[in-house]
Amino acid sequence: SRQQESKFDAINDVNLLGLGVSAFGYLGSTQYYNLCDIDGYIAAVEDGRMPVWRGAALDDDELARRAVMFGLRSAGVNRQAFRARFGSLPEDQFPVLRELRNRGLLDLAAGAWATTAIGASCIDTISPLFASPDVLARVEQTNRELPDRKHSPIEQYDFSPLGRDQLSIPGARR
Repeated sequence: SRQQESKFDAINDVNLLGLGVSAFGYLGSTQYYNLCDIDGYIAAVEDGRMPVWRGAALDDDELARRAVMFGLRSAGVNRQAFRARFGSLPEDQFPVLRELRNRGLLDLAAGAWATTAIGASCIDTISPLFASPDVLARVEQTNRELPDRKHSPIEQYDFSPLGRDQLSIPGARR
């Protein structure tokens, strides 16, 4: 429980070692995903191979995007910590933060961007707004390559909101 609460709180590179089928992790600026098929996972381990499905090195832009997406899911995005790490305030790098505040979905209090109660209820729709075009293109490509999305272990065990049909975001506060 504490790991789940704190894994999204740090702006700096977080090391999270994901072990097991369908786990994901971060080591330095590398993000990886383990195989999500148990038979394939076991076979890789028994053959002495890493049971990793995919991985990617994240540049500073991707790390900043991840810091906002994950921060909004947790304790918020501390503006000064973000600036110290990435060289600008989050709202300067991602102006959509201001728009989401105007819609009543985010609040800026105590020096941090955080979801309101309404924003927290639609965080799976808000988060993809911070995904880079490159990441969204890779998600689309992977989805196109799946032979049968209905029965694919990738689809069955992927809880990311990226690449999903999105719900609408509530309109401006009145």
